[in-house]
Amino acid sequence: QDPLHAAFELAAAVQRGQAEATRHAAQAVEQELGPGTTRPVLRMLHLFFGLPKIVQALNACIEVLPAPPAQPSAAQDAAQPC
Repeated sequence: QDPLHAAFELAAAVQRGQAEATRHAAQAVEQELGPGTTRPVLRMLHLFFGLPKIVQALNACIEVLPAPPAQPSAAQDAAQPC
């Protein structure tokens, strides 16, 4: 099966606005394409479906997504030598 099939299934579920299908598709993307892949796919899809639909999709699949990586604080950035 094409590795991108899971991403296309996610796009189709988001377009239809089906929360359960979006959740299952997000799980498949994480398994097929690697942990942390769903968020970038959804960020790209906002260009096609609009930001409100992507926010709904993120809310629908938040339980199956790994936590995003921690962002360094401004203080930590300032402490790093250039």
